[in-house]
Amino acid sequence: MDVYTGTILIVGYDWAPRNFLSCEGQVLPVNQYQALYSLIGSIYGGDQNTKFNLPNLIGRAPIGKLQSKSSKYPIGTEVGASDVMLTNKNIPPHVHDVSFEPSMGKQDVTIPGSTGKIKIEAKVDLNAAAAPSKAMTFSHGETVYLTNAIANSGSNILRGPYTLTAPADTAKAKMPVVVDYSGSPATPDTTVSVDTITGGKVTMKPSGEGAAFSVMQPSLALNFVMAVQGFYPERP
Repeated sequence: MDVYTGTILIVGYDWAPRNFLSCEGQVLPVNQYQALYSLIGSIYGGDQNTKFNLPNLIGRAPIGKLQSKSSKYPIGTEVGASDVMLTNKNIPPHVHDVSFEPSMGKQDVTIPGSTGKIKIEAKVDLNAAAAPSKAMTFSHGETVYLTNAIANSGSNILRGPYTLTAPADTAKAKMPVVVDYSGSPATPDTTVSVDTITGGKVTMKPSGEGAAFSVMQPSLALNFVMAVQGFYPERP
């Protein structure tokens, strides 16, 4: 068959005719195929000195070249894959079942204290027989001493920011006192130990088996062969 050296043909049998070799990426010595090497060089592989490769079309479909500075397909470039694995970047959003197994334990919790305010009202009868009752209010914790009188509440002597003057009659020096307490007392910080979740284990159930899937178009396997000897093509 008279063809140009470097021509690729498709044949329907599984061997290469004389002066042809199947395109399976074989490594050829430059000194035996100098004409072919001068045409394809190391486009398909080789060391640019003593050996070079034939194109490998096993399991591949040829596509037209596009030779430019921004080209993705210069001649001899291998692109694509027969199978792919999906990743998070190219699968649709989805959810997984998640379970939580808590770890329980003791933990100290401090309850902050509060500032209370107590109001004490003392009603002192200055003259049990004739004088009306008079009400006086003083703050808890302050001390002012009574003058010439003692106000009793049971066994406690009340002291507060007020001054009472007793009647001249010493028989009335001890005066009846009624004391009312209102408000909320101050409380200190309180630390208690409670049962709570101190940690745990989160388990995400896996989904899928991670197998690659085929993206190969419907194809028919044929034999690609390249002429390693023939007419030497002339450049235009």
